[in-house]
Amino acid sequence: MGANSSHGPSMSMGNLMASAKVKTRGGTIKQLVTRRKPIQKRALIEAGEFWHENMLPNHFDASAHFRYRGPDTYRPRSKKYNKRKRALFGHSIPLVFSGDLKRVVLQEQRVSGTSKRATVNLKGTRYLFPFKKNTRDHDKAAELTALHPQEGIKLGKVVRASRERQFNAIKGTKTERIA
Repeated sequence: MGANSSHGPSMSMGNLMASAKVKTRGGTIKQLVTRRKPIQKRALIEAGEFWHENMLPNHFDASAHFRYRGPDTYRPRSKKYNKRKRALFGHSIPLVFSGDLKRVVLQEQRVSGTSKRATVNLKGTRYLFPFKKNTRDHDKAAELTALHPQEGIKLGKVVRASRERQFNAIKGTKTERIA
């Protein structure tokens, strides 16, 4: 193609200079670049909300200790503890003794974020936080926030879909020449 061609890429053999026309959906490239961080922030916050609504409840079902097992999560409870829990409350649901922790963390949350990460702040009962390493205590916070690899993939899809939706919501289709 010649240097004066107005359709598609062009190349000048003298300086090997290239240029192209780029057609963007959802506004100009400048608009997309300036809105990237707020869009990413919103996408991560949506992923945090999705985790709270759809994944956190899985930590309280009967198969949770198999799904989330790992070196620092879901350590087995003693036979004495399980026997006492079944006698007092008639169940063997993981992370649930009386049900206070489950009730509180599933109801109340606040999700905040930046363009790099989102934080889900959960309200908890008094026995959720005093974990000390090198004791027999269970790290209940780590048990609550354990993430299965498939859940990580799903959260990635939530972020990607949110970003696409937000970018597509920016009005206009523009054609710009990039030198």
